[in-house]
Amino acid sequence: MEETKKEQKSRLSKLKETAKELQRETRTRIITAITAGFAFVMALTWNDAIKGLVQTLIQSIGIDGTGYIYQIIAALITSFIAIIAIIILSKWSEKKHKEV
Repeated sequence: MEETKKEQKSRLSKLKETAKELQRETRTRIITAITAGFAFVMALTWNDAIKGLVQTLIQSIGIDGTGYIYQIIAALITSFIAIIAIIILSKWSEKKHKEV
């Protein structure tokens, strides 16, 4: 059967809308990937800063920077700092959402 012009226009319209949706979705995915890349770089920078802080704290209590004890203490201090930061950021985020 031969399609009518109305049916052809309808199919073309659906195809155009699908193409637009694909373009929007692609743009969203690209922006998400770029943002994740920047977040990763930022995390690496914070990693170095926190490592330096932890190393200074451990040395200030007189523990040598080698061995398993040092690594365990460093992991505990880093975990404590991360937990405090997550709590503060979560509360800040909740506060922002309530204001909006």
